[in-house]
Amino acid sequence: MLKGKYCKSIYQSKLEEEVAAQILLYEKVVYEPEGIKYKKPESTHRYYPDFRLNNGIYLEIKDIFTSKDRKKHLAFRESNPQYDVRFVFANVNKKTVSDNLKKNKKETNKSWCEKHNFMYCEKTIPESWFLEEKRLK
Repeated sequence: MLKGKYCKSIYQSKLEEEVAAQILLYEKVVYEPEGIKYKKPESTHRYYPDFRLNNGIYLEIKDIFTSKDRKKHLAFRESNPQYDVRFVFANVNKKTVSDNLKKNKKETNKSWCEKHNFMYCEKTIPESWFLEEKRLK
């Protein structure tokens, strides 16, 4: 990736750049390949996954995983169960405040993904994700 005084990275974080380099070992990198509509109550939105592997798996790269992000991904999956979105976290054990303020409970990126059946990894994409069979869209 070219960087310097006159050329900025297209990625929004260093982790996205690192993931792009991993993908490049297996296939061509396509960043934010498409906008996919999803519905929130009373409105429709468009989600741009960070990467799509050749087999149809979408990757979302997260340094910080906010409550807003979590709600978006649950709404997106409910509207589009045919898409396989997986997370690449900078830190799977990072804690963020739960949406349920009554319990004042803290939840990690890892525990949230496990609770909601999302696949995830920390920094390095498992080779098995690249080797999975192509998914139908």
